[in-house]
Amino acid sequence: MSGNRLLALVVGVIFLGGGLSALLGALDLLPAGAVAEQRPKGLQYAMAAIGIPVGAILLAFVARAQSRLNRLATRGVAVEATVVQIAKLPYAVNRQPRWQLAYAFADGKGGAHTATTTLADRAVAEALKPGHRLAVRHAPDDPADNIITDFKPRPRGA
Repeated sequence: MSGNRLLALVVGVIFLGGGLSALLGALDLLPAGAVAEQRPKGLQYAMAAIGIPVGAILLAFVARAQSRLNRLATRGVAVEATVVQIAKLPYAVNRQPRWQLAYAFADGKGGAHTATTTLADRAVAEALKPGHRLAVRHAPDDPADNIITDFKPRPRGA
């Protein structure tokens, strides 16, 4: 599970749990002395109204993303892609540079496709060169839905 999905999962659980706790406190269903019991009822309802939907949305996002990855890993068509271009992007995230990787592949039926992805790993980005081969899996019915399964660059002919 990637860092972003793990973060969304943790935050989703926290929001959902906090929202449910606030709702139980507002409905006087928590044991005596619980922290939520000491908050004003209006605040508890507001926390529940925000926490439950936000947590549910984040958890749905994580479930959908993980389902897509599982589907591509188990039913995706494995093909070889070729790096077309790698370029450093003009922005950074948390002062960490990003690169855009363009790659091309032929689907299982012989159709040509190109795709791009953003890389955050400096070592991977600097190791990749145009012409290197990568392992990719794509959805059988939609090659535009694809993931790189192996970033280890393999020079052409190797």
